[in-house]
Amino acid sequence: MKTTTVPAQITTVEDRFAGGLSLNQLLLLVTPIFISCGIYLLFPPFLKITVIKVSLSSLIFICFGVLAIRIRGKLILIWLSLVMRYTSRPRYYVFNKNSTANRQIDELEQEELVSEVVEEELLRRPLLSMATDDLVRLENIIG
Repeated sequence: MKTTTVPAQITTVEDRFAGGLSLNQLLLLVTPIFISCGIYLLFPPFLKITVIKVSLSSLIFICFGVLAIRIRGKLILIWLSLVMRYTSRPRYYVFNKNSTANRQIDELEQEELVSEVVEEELLRRPLLSMATDDLVRLENIIG
């Protein structure tokens, strides 16, 4: 049986449906129709044509039409999402060698740290618990 290799250009071609438009382009061009129908039905005055409804629908048609244009084989929608992901990435990466990510921490060390903290808290507590009047008298006696 004879075998042939398929060039990469043939395997990456998108399916074209109507007049050289891909499925994504068709969806981008049909979506404003449904949105405009929703605007016509749901915004007051109901089921009547107004200037605001027509202008809003035409603005939506223009926006979706621009997003369906191809530049260098990619839709403007894809270019826009690429630019948005690039601009939303973090600018600075801070390396912290003290982070506990991917480290094995012994439980004994943590227990020792907890016991040290408890001991420090016990040492910080005042030894005398006296009322304010008694403390004032004590300071006067010392002074």
